[in-house]
Amino acid sequence: MRFSSLIDVLDLDVIFIPVVGFDSHGRRLGRGGGYYDATLADCHKRALKKWPKLVGLAYSCQHVDEVPADVWDWQLDAVVTESDVFRFTD
Repeated sequence: MRFSSLIDVLDLDVIFIPVVGFDSHGRRLGRGGGYYDATLADCHKRALKKWPKLVGLAYSCQHVDEVPADVWDWQLDAVVTESDVFRFTD
């Protein structure tokens, strides 16, 4: 099936993000390229009211005590694992 148009990321309700590691504060460790963070920062500049939920996908064994964070890192709203759903609030 071929799609004739793309959906703008700001029209999405949820963005699923792969996770290498995550902590109980919603911080995620990715693969080190910063691609998701850069894309989200670019989209955030255009966002007026609506912003999609950021949901990480991981295994429970990837839950760690603490993930180091920089100012440009985006916090997840939730992480879904094979055995649990972690919800994070501000």
